[in-house]
Amino acid sequence: PPVSVLVTSSKVGESTYQGTLRFLRLIRPPMHGYSYIIPVGGHNFGVWSQELPPTLEWLTTRLGRPDSAGSPSTTPRQPGAAALPALSPAPMAGPKPHSANKPAA
Repeated sequence: PPVSVLVTSSKVGESTYQGTLRFLRLIRPPMHGYSYIIPVGGHNFGVWSQELPPTLEWLTTRLGRPDSAGSPSTTPRQPGAAALPALSPAPMAGPKPHSANKPAA
């Protein structure tokens, strides 16, 4: 379907990491997939507090930013827009887009 999905995982501490990568490789247009993969994680408050800011930023780019009158923008950013930085080990790095032509890392 024509939707964008964000998946989060960690390379160490998450048993679903390999399944997450397989899911991302299966995504085809018009669907868009994004990931936020941290080096070490698990299911705990520390991980959630690390993932929450970039996840909310990603969600904001899909919903549109409020205009000056306080209502949602009528022109939300297109999927895959370059507003978010590429994934890096830095805690505030944003979600990484995945395409059907590029294997997930």
